[in-house]
Amino acid sequence: MVNVAAATGVATGNFYNFTRWVLREGGIFEQRPEFEDVVLIRPERIRGASRAMGPLQERFGVEQKADGEVVRKELPDVMFPEPNHPRKKYFVKYVGKHLVDYPTPISSLSVSRQYLEFSRYVQESSEGFEDADFPSYEDRLIDIYFKTLEDLAKRDLITDCDWGRVKIMGVEEALEYLAT
Repeated sequence: MVNVAAATGVATGNFYNFTRWVLREGGIFEQRPEFEDVVLIRPERIRGASRAMGPLQERFGVEQKADGEVVRKELPDVMFPEPNHPRKKYFVKYVGKHLVDYPTPISSLSVSRQYLEFSRYVQESSEGFEDADFPSYEDRLIDIYFKTLEDLAKRDLITDCDWGRVKIMGVEEALEYLAT
């Protein structure tokens, strides 16, 4: 139960600070019609940020330079001014006509007390739990995260979010989709 609360909590924070602003009526899709949808990258594991974004950045990223040398490749982003946002603006990464987001709050679940205790319990357990059981536990938390985002978007009557523009994809599926 506590892990469900953690997953819904980080999803709620992401929704009110980012997703809600991207999907709201009259927002980025209306003001920047070249963008069609938002692809949310679904990680396979809680600690999967670099494994999730690395392939996307390598394939679609733009070289970032410091002192004339290439430091890394990053997905390009656009700053979107929003006077009602707490920071008055937000940044959105994109590939072609698709906005792209890896919900980094998911990885914050890896430092929660419950996650760490369950991980330790699985490692020390003699009651039939194995390391192979842990990914299914993480998968449930990730599912809860995305289901919470969807529920919040569909119930947000103030900004009338367009959840129909959201595509949740794993890395391989996103690589294929974004290449079109």
